[in-house]
Amino acid sequence: MTIYKDAELKMYLEQAGFHDVQIHKNEKGWLCILVQKQQYAAEGIKYSERDI
Repeated sequence: MTIYKDAELKMYLEQAGFHDVQIHKNEKGWLCILVQKQQYAAEGIKYSERDI
């Protein structure tokens, strides 16, 4: 099993077309990662939480 560091995951997500990568880490080292897909930002598309 491969375990990636938070910086590596951010890099891979950005290379895959995501932006505004937010990484939150708790005291146990668990990660919560929030991202947006480039398509929405580039086209100015509005979307609701249910679309995510």
